[in-house]
Amino acid sequence: MKRSRNALYIELTDRSRLGYLGSWHSKAFMNVADQLAVLGGYSGLSPSVSRIDGEELLRAFAQATLAAENSAKYPLLHNKA
Repeated sequence: MKRSRNALYIELTDRSRLGYLGSWHSKAFMNVADQLAVLGGYSGLSPSVSRIDGEELLRAFAQATLAAENSAKYPLLHNKA
């Protein structure tokens, strides 16, 4: 488990998943528009993305989601005229 200022990241291993689906997955819990949002990703059987790369991809997705929310909330701050 890791925490940032805006999200809680959890890495899990699900041994009950079918073998061809892969058992590793990661989730990000965060507040988006005053609602709980859960982002996640699963590994495949032969993952082409390492756990570290998968974690970084999930963090980038979470940050992009928060940036989009802030842009929608404060359009004048993000408008580059």
